[in-house]
Formats: sequence, C-alpha cells, structure tokens
Amino acid sequence: MPDLRGWAGYGEDFSLIKRTPIKVTEGAYFEIRMDAINLFNRIAICNPNTDTGDPESFGMIYGKCGGPRTIQMGLRISF
Repeated sequence: MPDLRGWAGYGEDFSLIKRTPIKVTEGAYFEIRMDAINLFNRIAICNPNTDTGDPESFGMIYGKCGGPRTIQMGLRISF
C-alpha cells in the first residue's frame, strides 16, 4: 500500500555560533558553537502497519519514532 501516509513529523534543529577575531594573525578567529537537535523534544508516532497479509496487525501502531533532544558544543581555533 504505497499510497498510505502516516502522521506528520516535526523536528526543530537550532544552532548558535559566536566568532571572535584573534589579534595574533590576520584572518584568525576563535569560534564557540552550540547545536541542538530536536530542540523541543517532540516524539513522533510511527507509521501504521500496512501489511494487508496480516489482518490482525493492519493499521496498528507499535511505537514511537525519533530520538531525544541532543545538545552538543564545540570550540574551534582557525588561523
């Protein structure tokens, strides 16, 4: 059943970057970065089962999809 669709999935990713020039050499900078994946920690419902050969499980939803909120930070010096 390729024409069946499941629930809409929403996910918000967010990044903050702060670059500060370094006076050592021309073009050098120091960067602080923060990335948040799935910022609002939304959990999506997985698609329903579309196997028509198994009438007992057809249309049933067996779980949640998507991962938890992930935040990572990084530091970088470029010269």
